[in-house]
Amino acid sequence: MQFEKEKRKEEALKLLTQKATDVHLTYGQIADKTGFSKRQIIRWAEQLKEMDKSGELTSKSPLEVLDQLISFQRIEDQNNTTERYKKKAKLYSPLADLQDVLYIPARHLNAALIDQLATNQYIDNSRNVMITSATGCGKAFLACALGNNACEHQYTVRYFTMTELLEEFRIAEAREKYVKFLRQLANTYLIIIDDFLLTSVTDRDVEYLYRNCRQQAS
Repeated sequence: MQFEKEKRKEEALKLLTQKATDVHLTYGQIADKTGFSKRQIIRWAEQLKEMDKSGELTSKSPLEVLDQLISFQRIEDQNNTTERYKKKAKLYSPLADLQDVLYIPARHLNAALIDQLATNQYIDNSRNVMITSATGCGKAFLACALGNNACEHQYTVRYFTMTELLEEFRIAEAREKYVKFLRQLANTYLIIIDDFLLTSVTDRDVEYLYRNCRQQAS
């Protein structure tokens, strides 16, 4: 199986090299002959041009070149996924980064604990994280930094204020999409609720929150 894949890689590189002088050879034909997607072949062709300009092609074997192309593609795919997840997360502080957290004495931050949270094990273990402090101490920034960190490690994230989340529940229920909205939340690895329980809630609001917490824990 691995041998067959290596042969297809060699054939793809051979055909991409041939295409430079064969105007009739298309990316689609190369994809059909090698079993790789057309999108993948086009990406490799673009990266080959960059490697040719930098002189890398002369110092690598054909398989090394293709392995590097595949590595480039994997990194690009991960970066695209990260950017897509960050956009969907709708974070209050979209540029928040754990590297920018200020560990000044007045904030009483536990650096070791934040380093542990950066591993995202709390997500894997379905654990809740409560961030508490006085107003203006950076709770939202830290929560968003954890959210961005999760996105960068390929976890889906969604940010709400408490008011926004409850309003989304009410709208979903009014449109008879309550179960669908709950399912969307359940399929999100990390949900950030800002200003949690800082406003009065109704019995129905409590039920919304309970259902959400139960779904996340299951």
